[in-house]
Amino acid sequence: MQQKRWVSVDKILSYILVLACGLFVGYKATSWWPALSGDQKTVLSYSGQPSKFAAVSFDLFWKVWDLLEQRYLEPNDFNINKMVDGAVSGMVSALDDPYTMYLPAETKKISEEDLAGSFYGIGVELGYKDKTLAVVAPINEGPAAKLGVQAGDYIMHVKDKQAGVDEDSYAWTLEKAQSVLRGKKGEPVTVSFLRDGYNNNLPFEVEITRDEIVIDSVELEFLENEGGQRYALLTLSRFGERTTQEWNDAVTQIAAQKNQLTGVILDLRNNPGGYFSEAIHVASEFIPKGVIVAQKGRYNSQDFSASGKGRLYNLPLVVLINEGSASSSEIVAGALRDQLGSKLIGEKTFGKGLVQERIDLDGGGGLNVTIAKWMMPGGGWIQDAGLEPDIEATNDATTEVDEVIEIAKQSF
Repeated sequence: MQQKRWVSVDKILSYILVLACGLFVGYKATSWWPALSGDQKTVLSYSGQPSKFAAVSFDLFWKVWDLLEQRYLEPNDFNINKMVDGAVSGMVSALDDPYTMYLPAETKKISEEDLAGSFYGIGVELGYKDKTLAVVAPINEGPAAKLGVQAGDYIMHVKDKQAGVDEDSYAWTLEKAQSVLRGKKGEPVTVSFLRDGYNNNLPFEVEITRDEIVIDSVELEFLENEGGQRYALLTLSRFGERTTQEWNDAVTQIAAQKNQLTGVILDLRNNPGGYFSEAIHVASEFIPKGVIVAQKGRYNSQDFSASGKGRLYNLPLVVLINEGSASSSEIVAGALRDQLGSKLIGEKTFGKGLVQERIDLDGGGGLNVTIAKWMMPGGGWIQDAGLEPDIEATNDATTEVDEVIEIAKQSF
């Protein structure tokens, strides 16, 4: 049986979950979900109360259910399946781990669509920053990005007149945020953001019109400077279902011009993560052998070693990172730094060092459960701390030039 585990959602949604609102359960979030992990997917079916939990009483649960059924003002509002989903979600959320979550069938379906790279929403990847719902990364050319929403923006309040939503988001799960920020194409939603050091540190509102978000995982551009040096700018925006084919196409083009290149600039900025296996594959194109990442679980540990063809091995390389780089993108950046000494240029990354396993359940629902930490080849754990850049650089969005890329070209 094929299994899928992901780092994420992550941030992402760390997953690192890819949602229309950008849920990568991978994201401190991280990697859909942020930030999703590995390659394990399990299908479980249960019937009845396990004998080892025979002493656990559900009397209170049924008492409350009965009282609601008898006394609640609007009995027609009772949706038994929704109530069961809510009960299971509450149980899982009691673990106080934003990456361990129960996904009702519809939410799970949406997450799978997102990883496929096409969905409707405002165009952001979601996660948690300081335990507050935040934007892991705006999706390039998405509705939110076009209106100036930035990685690291806190989401404080959401108003959607059509859906009857007017709520603070402080207690929202990633699942809740994803369901609210999704919607039909053309429908507006007003989001109150809070940005450090902006607007006198007061919330500000942005009305965003939802649109279809179609995401290419990989973009390739060849750059030249005035001295005639040539560079391959390889931008990787996520680790999803389309990544392998798009990546292979780009690498084939680079390999054909390998002798004419000064180096490769791998741009992982605003990459919230995704499938763990794709991170191993990408890192293995540069690292011919050795450990890419180590996984430390409850019962065992495992090293994941280079598994690719190393087609870009020996090409000079620098890696671009920022606060929107999370989960699987942090795995790649950390491995390239530790194994090859590649310079990291930009800003500190998001900091998601946890792995989630996706478990399919009867009825179409699913469970994302944190099962392990992932450690860099050098032994470090980046949860919350993130990866620090070797060269700090910030892009000025008001200029036509990407200052971080210019600094990268000068670093070879």
